[in-house]
This record gives sequence, structure tokens and C-alpha cells, in this order.
Amino acid sequence: MIIPKAAGHYLGKPIEPSEGPYFQLSGAAYWIDDGVGVYGSYIYNALEPAVHWIYTLEGNALLETNNGTHLLQPGHSLAFTVPCQAKIIRAEPEMLWKHLVFYFHGEWAIDFFDSSIREYGNYHALDPNGAVIREAINLIDELVAGHLTNQHMISAKGYSWSIKWHEGLSSIFDEHAAEKKHLISSSPLLGSGQKSVNELAQSLGYSERHISRMLKKMWNKTPGKILKNNRLEKAKRLLGQPGLQVSEIAKQVGYKNSSSFIRAFKRAYGKTPRQFANSI
Repeated sequence: MIIPKAAGHYLGKPIEPSEGPYFQLSGAAYWIDDGVGVYGSYIYNALEPAVHWIYTLEGNALLETNNGTHLLQPGHSLAFTVPCQAKIIRAEPEMLWKHLVFYFHGEWAIDFFDSSIREYGNYHALDPNGAVIREAINLIDELVAGHLTNQHMISAKGYSWSIKWHEGLSSIFDEHAAEKKHLISSSPLLGSGQKSVNELAQSLGYSERHISRMLKKMWNKTPGKILKNNRLEKAKRLLGQPGLQVSEIAKQVGYKNSSSFIRAFKRAYGKTPRQFANSI
């Protein structure tokens, strides 16, 4: 593997393509030496949904979550959605943590990575000389050098790389039956982990008033409506899994009884949960 010799980074403007399987690749980077340390620390409770992919080249970092502390080692990648309760700090302050980073925004990317994480986990050993990492370095090289300026081309290349990443994970699990590792819980804004605005605010470390103001500003919807929509979206995913009863799904997504869940689902999608499951 060719490790980049110089720190550098690229930040593009997120785009909303009109058609096609484009991803909003809104940032890519080598490690960044800020004179004090590499990034100092990441805290991932920002309110805007996004995907982060990080690959450690040299050195180590510590991932701190509610589930414990994990060492991010060379040759391993971490993919996760934000917002979430997680922080990354340098394991050895005197040494650089050399790593690659991609940031993705937009529904295409979030849905794709969210599905991949559920299938394969979010922490994986990837060959530093394999196609996934070589192409990641090449893409960042192009971005840092300024060779890519068209936003649709950037997103198309981000999409192409993401497909290769997914295929790489598939081959690992097919050949070695690798164990899934879920180090970071799914984003509370993408799932139904929080059933009230106050619970969501507490999980992210904000006041309920601040959460309400920011979400209304970003999505022009009340936080309560956002949480309700996300609970029903999770229900749609669960309805695609064989063997789950409607009553079980209703409980999982935070409804007290099946009848209220069925009414809410039908109002949102025009079908009962059972009708939706039969149509998949």
C-alpha cells in the first residue's frame, strides 16, 4: 500500500442530483495534522444525518461509545451513520493517527450504508493492498489535487467506490464467515431508538428546545413528526423480515398496541402493515 506522504483534505459542496444512483460525497481526507494532534477528537452528535467511513493506515485511535471503548487499529475500517453517541480520540497523543476519511450525505448514501451496516456490521479488516483501499486513496488523491470539480462526477465516483466497498465486505463474509461487529448504534434520527423529543435531546446531549429549533430549521418539520416518520420507516424495514408478527414490530418501533400502529402506518403509506408486507 502507498501511504500518502502529506496531510491534505478536500471538502466539496453537497449536491442533490435530479436522477441516478448518485451519492453526495461531501468530504474526503487524509489525516490532518492540526499542530496539536490529528483532529483532536471527533464528536458525532451533529444533527444533520450523514455517513462517516474511516480507515486506519498507521497509529491507533480510541472509539468511545456507550457500549465501551474500542481500539481502531491499522488495516481496519469503521463505517457509521451520524448523529450518534460516539467520540474518537487519539490512543497515543505523541504519534500521528494516519487515516482515510469519506463523508457522505443524502438519502442514497445513508440508506445504502445503513443497509450494509445492518448486514455486515460497521468495523472490518480490509486488505491495505486491496482494491477498496487503493481506490479510496486514488479518489482522495484526485480530490486533493483538484482534478475533480464536477459535483455529479464526484458523487458518481463516490457511488462507484461504495459499491466496491460493499462487494469487498461481501467477499470477506462469504469466504471467511467473518463475525459482525457493531461498535456504534444506528443513528437515532434514522431509527426508532428515541420515542420522544426529550429522549432524543438527552441522547445527543442537547436541550429539547435546541433540538426542536435545529430540526425545524433543517427539515422544516417538527421533531415529533420526524421521529414518527422514522419509526414507521423502521417498521417498513422490519416488515421485510420473515417471521416477525405485526404486534412484535409495533412494540419494537415504540407503539403501545397494534391497533394504533396499524392506523398510523395506513395513514402514512395507504396500506396496512400486512398489506405492505405481502406486496414486498
